[in-house]
Amino acid sequence: MSTHRGLPTAARALAGALALGVVGALPATAAARTPREVLRSALAPLLGGSYRASFTSAVTTSFADVSPPQLAAALPGLPPVRSGGRLDVETPRRTLTTQSAFGSRVAVVAYDSQVFVSTDGRTYRRAVGPLRSQLSTLGRQGSAAGVRTFLDHLAGLRAMGATRRDGLLVRRYRGTLDEAFLRGLLTRTVLSARLPADIVAAVATTARLDSGTVDFFVTPAGRLTGIERAERTSMDMVPLLRGRGTAVPDGVSGTLVLDSAFSTRVSGGGAVVRVRRPKASGTVSALAQLP
Repeated sequence: MSTHRGLPTAARALAGALALGVVGALPATAAARTPREVLRSALAPLLGGSYRASFTSAVTTSFADVSPPQLAAALPGLPPVRSGGRLDVETPRRTLTTQSAFGSRVAVVAYDSQVFVSTDGRTYRRAVGPLRSQLSTLGRQGSAAGVRTFLDHLAGLRAMGATRRDGLLVRRYRGTLDEAFLRGLLTRTVLSARLPADIVAAVATTARLDSGTVDFFVTPAGRLTGIERAERTSMDMVPLLRGRGTAVPDGVSGTLVLDSAFSTRVSGGGAVVRVRRPKASGTVSALAQLP
């Protein structure tokens, strides 16, 4: 009898232990976060704090499926259009952006609602009119606010596992941008690459979006270390050439392909970064007016 009576007690004890184990596991399960929650948490310290970032971009133009073969063989290879820069952020209202492209360098300081620009890093002028808006857009390229905008337009965000980037062990998260946002983003990318206006217009209106991904890299401690973005878009080259006044014989066909890649690396999250307000020598409304 005593043995019989002991079995329910032992069973109750075992059930209690299992229940405690399950209850004890619940907080960890509840704490499991979605990729979007992980990225928003990693981004939060940068949105109001100081940090530095570097960024690079490349736009490559090529041709595909060109006919006849003789024309395909005669088309020249086009080198990528590359640019790079650096972003220093004291606060979202105080930033210094430097960008090098086409053999020139531009430094832009956003300071308490005013924007200053320099081509030598020493003499600054206050930007006014449309130039002010254009330069403000440049400053958002590698910013935390820009990354947050990506998150607002991402679909299919998923964890891709661990990898090493710049010697650090990080977790990779990948998503795709919605079509309307991506089309506008590509238009701004090819515009900043100084491609011909008709190509920019074609990207904005008739280009086919073949692919577009954004990768985010987060340390195990939850710090965002960078992002990589890649897009491919293509368009029929014949109406584009004819629109530019080129005589294209019947029987010619082909596709113009644009590949763009953008990379940002973030450092110094939480560090104190100072941006000095430049002394402006007048105003400027177009970059062409700068010495």
